[in-house]
Amino acid sequence: MADRAHLQRLAREFSQQHRPLEAGWISFRLACDLEDAPDQQLEDMRNSFFAGARYLLTAIVELEMSDNESDFGRGMEMYERELREFIRDFSSRNIPTVGSA
Repeated sequence: MADRAHLQRLAREFSQQHRPLEAGWISFRLACDLEDAPDQQLEDMRNSFFAGARYLLTAIVELEMSDNESDFGRGMEMYERELREFIRDFSSRNIPTVGSA
């Protein structure tokens, strides 16, 4: 178990150490309220987080290497649209509304 303050400090330290993915993982863990998650769940989720980051980085590099500059813009728009949809759907399922309990 890790408390929120410790995880927040850890995220700042990773950021200062130029380790944005580790900082992002900790921020994700905080956003999902995973302070008390079992070690195996945290390991699985961290692996998934980094696998997703690896996929996206590879996809962006491939877009950048395209001969057509407009491919990069269209590709980034697709990723952004899909991520916005995910956040909207995730938020509607996981963030309580006023008056709900």
